[in-house]
Amino acid sequence: MSYRFAVAALGILVSSACPAPETGAPDGETTSDFTPSISASGFFGEALALVDPIAFQEDNNPSFLYVTASETRGSCDDRPRRAGDGNALIVLRQEDGFVPGLYDVCPTLDCGPAVASVVFFRNNEICDPRDPISIGTIVSGDVTVEEVDFGDGGRVRGSFDVQDQDGSRITGSFGAPVCSQPPASTTCTN
Repeated sequence: MSYRFAVAALGILVSSACPAPETGAPDGETTSDFTPSISASGFFGEALALVDPIAFQEDNNPSFLYVTASETRGSCDDRPRRAGDGNALIVLRQEDGFVPGLYDVCPTLDCGPAVASVVFFRNNEICDPRDPISIGTIVSGDVTVEEVDFGDGGRVRGSFDVQDQDGSRITGSFGAPVCSQPPASTTCTN
């Protein structure tokens, strides 16, 4: 599976945020113990203001886990897309169930039983995920998954340290709530 196919398979790649799980605090107050976030540095001369990352799996293929964010705010249920917006997509493939650990970057996702693909791109003028505008091609590195929980209020946390075809290094971290279903496609706006 090529990373281009992985992007097309999503059918979207937009900004999202699911409610953060909450824990009780003294005096009956509620505080969040988890804030969705994604950060990265070293983007190919591009500045991306990525917000509201989410994670999800497709029902028919639980061997894949997607973590995505874009420059447009949204939620698990409301996923606006805008032409020209920057996006990040991390695709993890694990044949035997997802566990914390190191996932080597393999752009085609066919290099072993536990691999990752990392893609940075901009939406084209009609937000067609089958034809994104590449910001750079990630060819090596790794994604470290520190936490993965698919339960009620589940989340995925980790970091990445990757290189593009010219040797530029991109590092970052992510923390994303797990949505109960894959995102639905929405209309593209300018």
